[in-house]
Amino acid sequence: MQDAELSHYIEKALPLIEQTLRELRSELMTHYGVIEHEKKQDNTSVTALDMRAEEILKTAITSLGYDVGFYGEEFGITGNTDTFWTIDPIDGTEAFLRGMPFCTNMLCLIHDGQLEASIIYSFPLDEMYRAVKGHGATCNGEPITVSDRYIQHASIEFEIQPTSQEY
Repeated sequence: MQDAELSHYIEKALPLIEQTLRELRSELMTHYGVIEHEKKQDNTSVTALDMRAEEILKTAITSLGYDVGFYGEEFGITGNTDTFWTIDPIDGTEAFLRGMPFCTNMLCLIHDGQLEASIIYSFPLDEMYRAVKGHGATCNGEPITVSDRYIQHASIEFEIQPTSQEY
Protein backbone atom coordinates (compact mmCIF):
# COMPACT_ATOMS: atom_id res chain seq x y z
CA MET A 1 0.00 0.00 0.00
CA GLN A 2 1.24 3.47 -0.87
CA ASP A 3 0.82 6.36 1.61
CA ALA A 4 -2.33 7.78 -0.01
CA GLU A 5 -3.97 4.36 -0.20
CA LEU A 6 -2.97 3.63 3.40
CA SER A 7 -4.53 6.91 4.60
CA HIS A 8 -7.72 6.16 2.67
CA TYR A 9 -7.79 2.64 4.10
CA ILE A 10 -7.37 3.91 7.67
CA GLU A 11 -10.20 6.43 7.15
CA LYS A 12 -12.49 3.56 6.13
CA ALA A 13 -11.24 0.92 8.56
CA LEU A 14 -11.35 2.81 11.87
CA PRO A 15 -15.08 3.71 11.80
CA LEU A 16 -15.93 0.14 10.76
CA ILE A 17 -13.86 -1.32 13.59
CA GLU A 18 -15.39 1.09 16.11
CA GLN A 19 -18.90 0.15 14.96
CA THR A 20 -18.05 -3.55 15.16
CA LEU A 21 -16.65 -3.17 18.67
CA ARG A 22 -19.71 -1.24 19.84
CA GLU A 23 -21.94 -3.97 18.40
CA LEU A 24 -19.91 -6.60 20.29
CA ARG A 25 -20.24 -4.68 23.55
CA SER A 26 -23.71 -5.94 24.52
CA GLU A 27 -22.62 -9.57 24.12
CA LEU A 28 -19.42 -8.94 26.08
CA MET A 29 -21.28 -7.16 28.87
CA THR A 30 -23.87 -9.96 29.09
CA HIS A 31 -21.03 -12.33 29.98
CA TYR A 32 -18.92 -9.82 31.94
CA GLY A 33 -17.93 -11.54 35.17
CA VAL A 34 -20.06 -14.62 34.45
CA ILE A 35 -18.45 -16.73 31.74
CA GLU A 36 -16.75 -20.09 31.60
CA HIS A 37 -13.14 -20.20 30.50
CA GLU A 38 -10.34 -22.58 29.65
CA LYS A 39 -6.57 -22.39 30.02
CA LYS A 40 -4.32 -22.10 26.98
CA GLN A 41 -0.96 -23.87 26.76
CA ASP A 42 0.74 -20.81 28.27
CA ASN A 43 -1.65 -21.07 31.25
CA THR A 44 -3.53 -17.86 30.38
CA SER A 45 -7.31 -17.86 30.30
CA VAL A 46 -9.41 -17.83 27.16
CA THR A 47 -13.17 -17.74 26.62
CA ALA A 48 -15.32 -18.61 23.65
CA LEU A 49 -15.94 -14.85 23.34
CA ASP A 50 -12.21 -14.19 22.84
CA MET A 51 -12.30 -16.41 19.78
CA ARG A 52 -15.69 -15.17 18.57
CA ALA A 53 -14.68 -11.50 18.88
CA GLU A 54 -11.45 -12.08 16.96
CA GLU A 55 -13.32 -13.79 14.11
CA ILE A 56 -15.99 -11.06 13.98
CA LEU A 57 -13.31 -8.35 13.80
CA LYS A 58 -11.38 -10.17 11.08
CA THR A 59 -14.56 -10.65 9.03
CA ALA A 60 -15.49 -6.96 9.34
CA ILE A 61 -12.00 -5.76 8.40
CA THR A 62 -11.76 -8.20 5.48
CA SER A 63 -15.08 -6.88 4.12
CA LEU A 64 -13.28 -3.66 3.12
CA GLY A 65 -11.55 -5.60 0.35
CA TYR A 66 -7.95 -4.58 1.06
CA ASP A 67 -5.05 -7.00 1.24
CA VAL A 68 -4.33 -6.87 4.96
CA GLY A 69 -3.30 -9.65 7.27
CA PHE A 70 -3.92 -10.43 10.91
CA TYR A 71 -1.85 -11.34 13.92
CA GLY A 72 -4.50 -12.42 16.38
CA GLU A 73 -4.09 -13.41 19.99
CA GLU A 74 -6.25 -16.48 19.49
CA PHE A 75 -5.66 -17.61 15.90
CA GLY A 76 -2.16 -16.35 15.11
CA ILE A 77 -0.85 -14.97 11.82
CA THR A 78 -2.84 -15.07 8.59
CA GLY A 79 -2.51 -13.18 5.32
CA ASN A 80 -0.35 -10.17 4.48
CA THR A 81 2.66 -9.75 6.77
CA ASP A 82 3.58 -6.28 5.47
CA THR A 83 0.26 -4.66 6.35
CA PHE A 84 -1.64 -6.33 9.15
CA TRP A 85 -3.80 -5.81 12.22
CA THR A 86 -2.74 -7.13 15.59
CA ILE A 87 -5.86 -8.14 17.49
CA ASP A 88 -6.27 -8.87 21.16
CA PRO A 89 -10.01 -9.49 21.25
CA ILE A 90 -10.25 -9.30 25.04
CA ASP A 91 -7.11 -7.90 26.58
CA GLY A 92 -7.30 -8.53 30.30
CA THR A 93 -9.30 -11.73 30.12
CA GLU A 94 -8.70 -12.34 33.83
CA ALA A 95 -10.34 -9.01 34.66
CA PHE A 96 -13.18 -9.82 32.24
CA LEU A 97 -13.76 -13.15 34.01
CA ARG A 98 -14.07 -11.34 37.33
CA GLY A 99 -16.18 -8.42 36.12
CA MET A 100 -13.42 -5.88 36.72
CA PRO A 101 -13.18 -2.85 34.40
CA PHE A 102 -9.57 -3.48 33.35
CA CYS A 103 -10.31 -5.28 30.10
CA THR A 104 -10.34 -3.90 26.58
CA ASN A 105 -10.47 -4.81 22.91
CA MET A 106 -7.20 -3.83 21.24
CA LEU A 107 -6.26 -3.52 17.57
CA CYS A 108 -3.20 -1.98 15.94
CA LEU A 109 -2.47 -1.53 12.25
CA ILE A 110 1.15 -2.26 11.33
CA HIS A 111 2.46 -1.26 7.88
CA ASP A 112 6.06 -1.91 6.81
CA GLY A 113 7.05 -2.42 10.44
CA GLN A 114 5.49 0.84 11.65
CA LEU A 115 2.48 1.34 13.90
CA GLU A 116 0.01 3.39 11.84
CA ALA A 117 -3.23 3.30 13.83
CA SER A 118 -4.67 1.83 16.98
CA ILE A 119 -8.03 1.36 18.65
CA ILE A 120 -8.47 0.41 22.27
CA TYR A 121 -12.03 -0.01 23.45
CA SER A 122 -12.68 -0.14 27.17
CA PHE A 123 -16.04 -1.83 26.73
CA PRO A 124 -16.95 -1.92 30.46
CA LEU A 125 -16.58 1.89 30.57
CA ASP A 126 -17.70 2.47 26.95
CA GLU A 127 -14.53 4.46 26.20
CA MET A 128 -13.20 4.25 22.64
CA TYR A 129 -9.57 5.31 22.27
CA ARG A 130 -8.22 5.96 18.77
CA ALA A 131 -4.76 7.00 17.64
CA VAL A 132 -3.44 7.58 14.14
CA LYS A 133 0.23 8.19 13.46
CA GLY A 134 0.77 11.92 13.02
CA HIS A 135 -2.79 12.82 14.05
CA GLY A 136 -2.86 12.40 17.82
CA ALA A 137 -5.21 10.39 19.97
CA THR A 138 -8.83 10.69 21.07
CA CYS A 139 -11.20 9.17 23.59
CA ASN A 140 -14.80 9.05 22.38
CA GLY A 141 -13.85 11.60 19.71
CA GLU A 142 -12.29 14.13 22.10
CA PRO A 143 -8.54 14.83 21.91
CA ILE A 144 -6.46 13.43 24.75
CA THR A 145 -2.97 14.39 25.87
CA VAL A 146 -0.26 13.04 28.11
CA SER A 147 -0.77 13.92 31.75
CA ASP A 148 1.33 16.66 33.29
CA ARG A 149 1.00 15.02 36.71
CA TYR A 150 4.10 15.11 38.90
CA ILE A 151 5.95 11.80 39.01
CA GLN A 152 5.37 11.67 42.79
CA HIS A 153 1.63 11.29 42.06
CA ALA A 154 2.04 8.61 39.42
CA SER A 155 1.21 4.95 39.84
CA ILE A 156 2.03 1.79 37.99
CA GLU A 157 -0.34 -1.12 37.58
CA PHE A 158 0.93 -4.57 36.69
CA GLU A 159 -0.17 -8.17 36.62
CA ILE A 160 1.93 -11.22 37.30
CA GLN A 161 1.36 -14.91 36.96
CA PRO A 162 3.08 -17.34 39.28
CA THR A 163 5.43 -19.69 37.46
CA SER A 164 4.69 -22.42 39.96
CA GLN A 165 1.44 -24.06 40.96
CA GLU A 166 2.48 -23.59 44.58
CA TYR A 167 1.02 -20.36 45.93
